[in-house]
Amino acid sequence: MGYRSELYVKMKKEFKPKFIFYLKINEIDYFEDKSDTNDNTYIQYYACDLKWYNGYSTVDKFNSFLQDNSDSITMLRIGEEGGDVEEYGGNCYDFDLTYYVDVTIEGF
Repeated sequence: MGYRSELYVKMKKEFKPKFIFYLKINEIDYFEDKSDTNDNTYIQYYACDLKWYNGYSTVDKFNSFLQDNSDSITMLRIGEEGGDVEEYGGNCYDFDLTYYVDVTIEGF
């Protein structure tokens, strides 16, 4: 089964064509457009239930793409375990992307 992650990608609106081109040439098809049609500044994408491990070729290339374009794009990766949150690319706060950790206790 393996450890799974959710990915939240947010970018400046004018960066979308470059992002779409990158996805197409690398045959990445697991992102879903979650953009708010009223937002004239940002585009948002989401992917879930992914094995997102450093060392996988696709993952490493995508992370490099984010770093190379950090002025235009950012990503949050959230893992299954509490506190497993990583930022890639630009600073999430600069893109109005914030997150909060909420702990839930089950079975008590």
